[in-house]
Amino acid sequence: MKSIKRLKPLIKLELKPVLGVGIYLMLVNILCFMNIKQDMNELWRSYLSGGIAQFYERMNRIDRLRDLFWNQIYYTIGLYFMGLIVLSLISFKQDKNLETGRFLKSLPFTSGERSFVKVLLGSLGYTISFAIYALGLSLMLGNYTEKLTEVYEVTPIWQISGQLFDIPELLVLMFVVYLLGLALYLFCILVQYIVSHQIGSIAIAICVIGAPFFLLRSISACFGLDRESVIVKFGEWFFALALGGHVPMQITVAGYEQKGEFYSYIQYMLGYQIIFYILVSIGLVVAIRKLSKLQLLEENDKLIPVVGLRWFFIIGVTLCGGFLVCDVYLYFIEPLLETSSIVCKWLSLVLGFVASFMIAKKIACIGLGKRKGVRV
Repeated sequence: MKSIKRLKPLIKLELKPVLGVGIYLMLVNILCFMNIKQDMNELWRSYLSGGIAQFYERMNRIDRLRDLFWNQIYYTIGLYFMGLIVLSLISFKQDKNLETGRFLKSLPFTSGERSFVKVLLGSLGYTISFAIYALGLSLMLGNYTEKLTEVYEVTPIWQISGQLFDIPELLVLMFVVYLLGLALYLFCILVQYIVSHQIGSIAIAICVIGAPFFLLRSISACFGLDRESVIVKFGEWFFALALGGHVPMQITVAGYEQKGEFYSYIQYMLGYQIIFYILVSIGLVVAIRKLSKLQLLEENDKLIPVVGLRWFFIIGVTLCGGFLVCDVYLYFIEPLLETSSIVCKWLSLVLGFVASFMIAKKIACIGLGKRKGVRV
């Protein structure tokens, strides 16, 4: 209790951006619920006006109310992720201001305590908002399940109507999505500690997240790898673990000649995904704690103050830039030449590496040569 009381001024300081983004997330929740309610009311009106035939003709193309629930979920998750990125930005607005940073340093709080409060409050605000979102979806799905199940009982697919409305599965999937959002938020916080420029840190974070997808596709195209190669198989497995997938399931309804194809959104790696995201989140928290102790107030003019991370940035940009130039040759220049040349392909790759290395080194060395600062 004493430690919490001692951190009270720091909690008040860090709570403002969390409350602002929390209000935004609640507005996103309300918007999602209103859209789903409107769509469901339109579906129900189509049943009342057109009868069972029209209702069944429409619902036969919709598994798990996918068009009504899942499309809204995808849309809402995108808005959530935008809110988390903004939260990571505004929560560091004061820290990366030199004068405010000196004031914060004069307070009786260690850098570890400040990073702990920042991460804890941000994660807690996101958790509360997402819990309300998941609970609201479950209640709405349960409410419409009772209404629509009665209609399904007089349609040819009444035998599988129970599989179309699965609230426990929805909650499990929401938990996986929650862990994904938490990992994204922690990663954005981590990059804020790595890169001193606020907007630049978000741009670098987006590039780092997208780099594995780009490299796998580009390496496969450049070297002509097929799906049986080790690299492609590992990439597909990793992306399935990180982003998930769904298992298509064919269901034949007894007494009904046409096969209805339904997609079971049971994640085929759910258990592994949960473990993966938990381990990633723990690793990110540990890294944040370590980097928060290395943060230098007077080195805010350096884009990437830590030397090792600076070279990691250079290597990453060099690889992506080289394969990007190779992609430009393969997809735009080679078709114009109407011939395939291995020499030209390798030459474009090497030139891309050299040019990207020089550009990355210039960017990473921004602010170097300045006077060293003091530790926070």
